Amino acid sequence: MNDQQEIRNDDLKVILSKAWSDPGFKAKLVTNAKEALATLGIKLPEDVTYKFIEDTPTTRHFVIPAMSADGELKDELAKVAGGKAVAGAFYK
Repeated sequence: MNDQQEIRNDDLKVILSKAWSDPGFKAKLVTNAKEALATLGIKLPEDVTYKFIEDTPTTRHFVIPAMSADGELKDELAKVAGGKAVAGAFYK
């Protein structure tokens, strides 16, 4: 795979499937995401930090996306704000 800034939806499906079926991979994903992703052939830029965290039955995590440099909402975030679904959302 090529270096990429974002993790593609197809890759995310593979990552989540592997994490749900392989506790060792999930543990590595939480402690060292880039190393875990490299085992799947997913290479990400060295200058960006990636963190995976696991929801539990009593704790849910929500990410507040970074604003773009010009202060505008990204297309996908704008769709959600406008009431449209974003493809690739995952719910367990």
